[in-house]
Amino acid sequence: MAIKTLLLVVILAADVINFSKGNKDPCNCQKELDGIYDTLCEVYEDVTELNCEIDDIKKYMDKLEQKTCRQNSTLTSLKVEVNEVKKNQTKTVNLLKVQTTVLQGIIVNLKKIKEENTKIHNHVDKQTGSIQYLYQLVLNIVICLKK
Repeated sequence: MAIKTLLLVVILAADVINFSKGNKDPCNCQKELDGIYDTLCEVYEDVTELNCEIDDIKKYMDKLEQKTCRQNSTLTSLKVEVNEVKKNQTKTVNLLKVQTTVLQGIIVNLKKIKEENTKIHNHVDKQTGSIQYLYQLVLNIVICLKK
């Protein structure tokens, strides 16, 4: 469209130059004036159409700018939220590390308790064996004394 308009303007300029060179025949003058007028009408139509297209493009650009502004606002909000999530994740990871350390300590203590419990059970088993031996000895003594 723009190239066509440019060509029409060039043709118009050429017609005006030819007309101004002095071709004074009234019939030719009228024909040339009619040609120039027709070319001017075409140029006017093209320019009007181009103006409408320019207006449409401006409206479209305004809409795009509004969308961009909204999206920028949304992106800024999302960045803030993502940063908050990151902070929360960091806090959670740190808490999990602390809890892991505490749980490892508990596991160590439970192992110690289990070892101590095993020692106590072994000692109790020995004491039970000793008590049974003493009980048997006392029974034998009682039996011997009764005789």
